[in-house]
Amino acid sequence: MGKEFFIYKIHIVTFLLCITNVLFSQGLERISLYECWENAEESYSLHKEKELISHISAVKLDNIKNAWMPKASLFAQATYQSDVITIDPGISIPGLNFPTQQKDQYKLGVDLQQMIYDGGLTKARTNLETSSLKSDQLKLDVQIYKLKELVSTLYFSALILRQNMQILEMFYNELLQRIEVVRSGVRNGIVPESNLWQLDIDRLRLEQKRSDLNYSHRKMLDHLSELTSMDILPETEMLLPDFEFIVINGMRRPEHDLFNQMKLNFVESEKLFSAAIRPNLAAFAQTGYGRPGLNMLSQEFDAYYLVGLRLGWTITDWNQSKRERKILLLQQDRIDVQQELFDKALGIQVNHELLEISRLKEAIENDRKVLEISEKLLKVFASRLDQGIIQPIEYLSEFNSFMEAKVKSGIDEIKLMHALTNYYYHSGNSPNH
Repeated sequence: MGKEFFIYKIHIVTFLLCITNVLFSQGLERISLYECWENAEESYSLHKEKELISHISAVKLDNIKNAWMPKASLFAQATYQSDVITIDPGISIPGLNFPTQQKDQYKLGVDLQQMIYDGGLTKARTNLETSSLKSDQLKLDVQIYKLKELVSTLYFSALILRQNMQILEMFYNELLQRIEVVRSGVRNGIVPESNLWQLDIDRLRLEQKRSDLNYSHRKMLDHLSELTSMDILPETEMLLPDFEFIVINGMRRPEHDLFNQMKLNFVESEKLFSAAIRPNLAAFAQTGYGRPGLNMLSQEFDAYYLVGLRLGWTITDWNQSKRERKILLLQQDRIDVQQELFDKALGIQVNHELLEISRLKEAIENDRKVLEISEKLLKVFASRLDQGIIQPIEYLSEFNSFMEAKVKSGIDEIKLMHALTNYYYHSGNSPNH
């Protein structure tokens, strides 16, 4: 009667604890993998870097556009020369004196220049800078996309640890119940005390394992909280994603956009080289004050000005442009090789994920069958232990087998979701959620 009443009390306490946990869990904050992805992207410092890159590019574009603004420069010059222009007719003419230029000369003035035609150089520079900005932004997008994989790894690792903790806690409570039953048998002289010792040893081992799991779980949540700027606590409910498996045809990753943009950069660079060797035309003006002015024979300080057009054209560059174009073609070939290697590695990774998904589906079905049989056996061994028919070591062996089956079943479910996540991630597609 005493034994049955004690077991009855344990069941009542367990039931009340379950009700309390359910009520308490309703007030817990919930998070999902998608929320972690979004928060990690928003809080990651690369977004600030993207703003800085855009600002730098805007300043560069302003500088490029300023090429069409008129340019003014101030100059001042003082010289002394060893010889000057002289007029000597060889004969003396009464009443006529020829002026002699001064050897010390001075100039102060302003040069003005306005570009009229630059051969499309400014436009080519603008297009290249715009294209380079897109490349830099896409590089950051690639880094941000890779961040999702790290977040996923931390998220599913935390789920696996939490699954282990929950199952371990369940078995720990089950073991405590068995200990109390055996202790009652020891008090009544039905079961030897040595049986209780073995159960206590296993209880201590479970407590140590529970402590280790709690530490690892908290550490994993701290990393995830830091990465996402979210306050994720041990009691925060982490939802397991529910993905539908869909075979993906074709891969589209941010790296592909980056490869294409880098190729466009080479096209814009080639246009820049072509524009650089075209003729350019500019208007110029100069005004100043000095001695002499435009009249080289004048000995007086005088103001002057001149206006005109200036045509510039590089006739030969010793095949420099040809070599630059050759370098661009080689760089384009290099990008093609890099993209080919990337696609090959990505294809291997996606195929690996497909095999892993298939393996885990089979494993989960097998886990279910093993768990059903193991649960039946554990009930039989528990009944025999309570009756003193078997030793605790026999029960603990079956107990550990059931616990391992339960843990494996729960972990395989999580691993399947992780494999599906990686499959969609590596193929560059968004899973249904």
